[in-house]
Amino acid sequence: MIRLRRFVHSVLSVGLCVILVYVGWLMGESHRVITFRLMPVALVVGEVEHPAHVVQRGGRRWAAEVISNRVVSWPIGRPVEQITASIGTLMDPLASPHFLHVMEGARILVSEGWGQRIRMVDTQAMRVIDLPTASDLSLNAPHGICVRENGEWLYIADSLNSRLVRVSLQSQRWQVFPDHDRRVAYGRQLLCREDGLWLANSYENRAGLNPGKGSNVLRINDFESGRSEVMAAFDDANMTGLEVVDDRWLLVGLWGQRQTIGVVDLLSESAVTYLPPRDDIAGPPYGFFFDTTSRELLVAYLGDIRGRSQTGGFAVYHVPHR
Repeated sequence: MIRLRRFVHSVLSVGLCVILVYVGWLMGESHRVITFRLMPVALVVGEVEHPAHVVQRGGRRWAAEVISNRVVSWPIGRPVEQITASIGTLMDPLASPHFLHVMEGARILVSEGWGQRIRMVDTQAMRVIDLPTASDLSLNAPHGICVRENGEWLYIADSLNSRLVRVSLQSQRWQVFPDHDRRVAYGRQLLCREDGLWLANSYENRAGLNPGKGSNVLRINDFESGRSEVMAAFDDANMTGLEVVDDRWLLVGLWGQRQTIGVVDLLSESAVTYLPPRDDIAGPPYGFFFDTTSRELLVAYLGDIRGRSQTGGFAVYHVPHR
């Protein structure tokens, strides 16, 4: 009888181990078979010249034009050549607008990527207004900008100062991210998410920048702590834009040797997937914008901003539900 019980226990133990191994294998297989897909919807080339970032809200699209120093807008679903608003000022022009951030109400923030200011577009009056900031802030080529929903702070990737700063939209007081690990170098697109700040960060051969190699995506959970986490790293390319889709897929724009979009599965330790480079549009993929309602991903392509021999444009992709 004792031997029988031992035999039964042994069989049950072996069976349980087999079941656990099988369940683990199934879970692993489920992670392997899930892949990220982008379905091309539209490609707009030439009508917008050198867009760094294209966003959409309220039935309209908005593009930041790097070379012509303006923000342009048009209704979604109409040809881009029917642009109905060209926002800029002759007396005080935008200094190469780079990134946009859509705020509540009829306001869009604009970073002067080759200047010193953050500006604001009043989308109802179709005009640019200054965003009040402290006189001693001294930004140098601000790129990425974002504000958390109902948040007090405007976060800025202050690129040529090699730092992240935040400015109170209520009191104008400002703070610098302590960056104890000296990771922040040349920051481009910046995302404000519930799980922290996400920064596209490149190590470039420019005086005064924190040193490093290639580029990485940094996440800061607590601005005052001075600590950051590397979510993805690329040793052979500089980084431009980024987006996080469905809290799982990290999309990054890569410049230099890899002029394409990289996709990282945040739920696994698998290697990055590189989408095929596009040969139908010039320049690197720069600013990213994901519309969670329509599930459209807008990717701006700069074109040739040095020789200016080719204009850029933007691509629209549909991201299927998984």
